[in-house]
Parts: sequence; C-alpha cells; structure tokens
Amino acid sequence: MVRGGRMSMDAKEIEALVRSSRDKAKKLVTPQAES
Repeated sequence: MVRGGRMSMDAKEIEALVRSSRDKAKKLVTPQAES
C-alpha cells in the first residue's frame, strides 16, 4: 500500500489490519465453534 509517497504504515494501522483480518479468519474457519 503506497500512500502519500511512503511505503510504510504506522503501527496503529498495522495493528488494526491484523486484528480485522484475524477476526475475519476466525469467522471463516470456525463459524459455529463459538456458540
């Protein structure tokens, strides 16, 4: 992701992406395991 000419993202952006992708992965892998 290139934005404003810089390649790197700040820690908060990375953390948010990691969390959201983990949540999506959990829901896809175990749709009913939690219930």
